[in-house]
Amino acid sequence: MESAWGIFHFMSYRDELGNVCNLRIRLHFRSISMPRIPELTALRNMQSIYGRYGIGVDFAGGESLLLNSFEAIVLSNVNAGTCMMSGALTSDQNLLFTLGTKQGIGLADITVYYVNQLQTDGGAGLAGCATHPSARGCVAVSSVGSPWTLGHEVGHVLGLSHVKDPTNVMHTPTAAITSNPPVFSASQLATIKASRFTVAC
Repeated sequence: MESAWGIFHFMSYRDELGNVCNLRIRLHFRSISMPRIPELTALRNMQSIYGRYGIGVDFAGGESLLLNSFEAIVLSNVNAGTCMMSGALTSDQNLLFTLGTKQGIGLADITVYYVNQLQTDGGAGLAGCATHPSARGCVAVSSVGSPWTLGHEVGHVLGLSHVKDPTNVMHTPTAAITSNPPVFSASQLATIKASRFTVAC
């Protein structure tokens, strides 16, 4: 017969959707926009993807950012440069990633910045971009991002690249993903589990 402690211990390893959690990812949300897919809806969508594989996604906190007039102008359309993981951060990204409180954000946590618009150096619109400082995990998500953009961009921070498989969350554009929820491959899961941004539950 299982003890009361054993039951509590077991239950503590399930995410909000009831998925058994072996590893977890902690997300902090910072918003300067009202996204088409609300932040908590995007979070649930990401939980539905990752949770199937024993990877919990925790909402560690949120903050609506109040910008001064300079910040509001500069960040009305964030220039993400080439938006390559190995690329340099733009001045817009450097400014964006300084905003909001850093209290409670651990070294293995990821901060998600919701912005009005994102674009490349060439002016092409982006749903999201995961280029981030080497010391911090950050992503930017556009207000027009798809239901799967959050899970996709966090996947990049975890070490994943794009794939040509519309059932996979790392397919691009995310608006063309056909599975609900999309999947990960075995090799992608191995990369995620080896990331410094996944910690034990």
